[in-house]
Amino acid sequence: MNHLRPILEEFVKEAEITKKVMDRVPADKLVWKPHKKSMTLGQLALHIAKVPGGIAYITKSDRFDASQNNFDPPTPQNLAEIHAALEQSVRDVRQTLNET
Repeated sequence: MNHLRPILEEFVKEAEITKKVMDRVPADKLVWKPHKKSMTLGQLALHIAKVPGGIAYITKSDRFDASQNNFDPPTPQNLAEIHAALEQSVRDVRQTLNET
């Protein structure tokens, strides 16, 4: 695990920064779109929250077929859902690095 320690330490720092950004997402603006072709702010925040855990999931698999995945972004109901997704994502990355 010693060779993975710097990666985990950097990830923890980045996760703390991401949490600070998520803490600033206004609860009453989750359906706002920065552009008409964009996802909503809530969808964007949920996407960012889930990316690290998604990458950890992909690295555990023997193969990954992107054509078999659903790319319709889910719409979070509230900020608690976004924060819970980020917390789960961080746990998934920690577990993956510890198992590596």
